[in-house]
Amino acid sequence: MKLISLLPLACACTLLTAAPVKSKEYVIGVEELDYYPLYFYENGVYKGYARYILDRFEQHSGHTFVYKPYPVKRLILEFLDGNIDFKFPSASYWDASKKENINIKYSDKVMGYTNGVTVLSSQLGQSKIGKLGTLRGFSVKSEYVDDIKAGKIQLVELNSLKQLFNMLKLGRVDGIYFNTAVANYYQSAVIGQPELAAFDPSHPHINGSYHLSTIKHPEIIEEFNQFVSSGLPSYEEFINDKF
Repeated sequence: MKLISLLPLACACTLLTAAPVKSKEYVIGVEELDYYPLYFYENGVYKGYARYILDRFEQHSGHTFVYKPYPVKRLILEFLDGNIDFKFPSASYWDASKKENINIKYSDKVMGYTNGVTVLSSQLGQSKIGKLGTLRGFSVKSEYVDDIKAGKIQLVELNSLKQLFNMLKLGRVDGIYFNTAVANYYQSAVIGQPELAAFDPSHPHINGSYHLSTIKHPEIIEEFNQFVSSGLPSYEEFINDKF
């Protein structure tokens, strides 16, 4: 407070610097994927936990967000080409080779996740992975990448959770690799078979976090970080409240 009385000019500059960013419309590139309940499309509308958080930030900041869906592999290209303002979800290690020498600003953690292998419950703890299913464009843990390159594991990329679970049930893949919470929710709430499969922690898995990212607007990420730091409803709270 003493600085205010002694340095009015410095104070004025500080106030100008701290002024909120002028609100405008931004395009957020999202995955064209039904990844229940984190994000999915219903009657052409982007919904889920991600949308719930971003809607709250929209109301808090006064900015307007437009959601533009792309297939996973194309989304990163559109982002790096500067055709969208933000990307969600995002993480620094995804598509790392494509992002070399590009200054990308990532937000603080929005939510955590575990990516790992879900197997049929009857095979839990004893399955060997010869064929591994995942969603097209998704990154798998480095151990799998090495085994895939060596021909020890065949990677099967599919376009939907429905296709992945069908392949698992038919025994055409030994396990399916993606977010374990999404796998649990899908088999319980969407296909109504909660005992069908389970996450097998005996196989390599990774704990990470989802972020909002941008190349063009780092100042908005700073706004978003302040918003996130004030506290967000947890994934579990969202599920209990909305579903």
